[in-house]
Amino acid sequence: GAGVEAARRHRACAAADASAGGGFARPTARLEAFLDAEGVVPHDARLGLLLLHAARSGGEYWRYYARHVVPPLEAAPPLLAWSEAELAMLGDARLANEGRELRERADRIADEWRQAFTQRTLGSAPPTDAEARWALAACSSRCFSTERPEEDWPAMVLLCPLLDLANHDVAPNAMWEYDAAAEGGEGAMRLVSCRPADPAEPEGVWLAQGDEVLISYSPSSDNRHLLTHYGFAVDANANDRLSAEDITRAGLAALSAEAVLACAGVSRDDLDWIIGDCGVRPPLDRRRLCAVASLREAGRAALPAARHVWLEQAQAAAEAARQLRLMAGELGTELEGVPAEALDARVSAAAAFREQRALLLGAAAGECDTLVKHCVREAEAMVE
Repeated sequence: GAGVEAARRHRACAAADASAGGGFARPTARLEAFLDAEGVVPHDARLGLLLLHAARSGGEYWRYYARHVVPPLEAAPPLLAWSEAELAMLGDARLANEGRELRERADRIADEWRQAFTQRTLGSAPPTDAEARWALAACSSRCFSTERPEEDWPAMVLLCPLLDLANHDVAPNAMWEYDAAAEGGEGAMRLVSCRPADPAEPEGVWLAQGDEVLISYSPSSDNRHLLTHYGFAVDANANDRLSAEDITRAGLAALSAEAVLACAGVSRDDLDWIIGDCGVRPPLDRRRLCAVASLREAGRAALPAARHVWLEQAQAAAEAARQLRLMAGELGTELEGVPAEALDARVSAAAAFREQRALLLGAAAGECDTLVKHCVREAEAMVE
């Protein structure tokens, strides 16, 4: 199988088979220094330039990977590769702006590459804007990283052909790990089964032959993050929450978080661990819990202590439910005005993202309806 060549002391790594189509050309001294610039140059910029270098100078193995495994820029999943017309399909101004910012960042990085490298110092022609977008999109959607404890900067970022073909699932049956001591200190990636194929089977019976191997790309990522970096949204993502814009428009800060929790029949502490176990629950339960968590995080009002305050809470919850349903309706059930040049995969991703947003808004509206009834009951009890 493919060995793992750790480039630049494991700070930016690429999987390569030295025997497959002729070796991996050693980077020039200037590129070596660029790849060593940890903490100064972003990890994706270092890995992206290494990928371009490998695709040009890595022999048949890397040329095949670049041309036939990594999709071309026009089909790349991350938002930085989407056109303006495709970004408009999202129905979300903040997410569309994020796609534009990532695209602009990729162009700035390409410009920095061109200023820093000549053909002589890089070993090949400096990358164009399109090549930079392609390389950074590949790093965004295909790289693996290990985190340092208590630090945001990854300890290691790598590309591993073949393993990067594994699909994502909220309940994965496998996990990846990097063993720095393997292969005589060169390091190796491993794919390890993490649960039985059938929970009813005896312990020790794992994935069956023919089962699809599924990993988690990012266990704590909501659909915004998944769509931004991987180009898809999942059903009833347990990490999804209402956005700050949703909270403001619906006036959710006027609600009492404690009243929301009491209405949902769950304590603040219990909700945290229930949400943590949310991935294995049915979709409807996941959305309801995400809606409750959103309302809990948004609510700023104190717990009502008088009858008129309970009635005010009921009015605020009723208005919030109305606004949330209006917002869900604005997303629509079908995409309209789909550009003719839009890729089917991007149309499907945009439609899925909008649908999941609308369903979460609807679930939050349902929780507000229940809160209205709860508040009215509490107010009536005070009269009695």
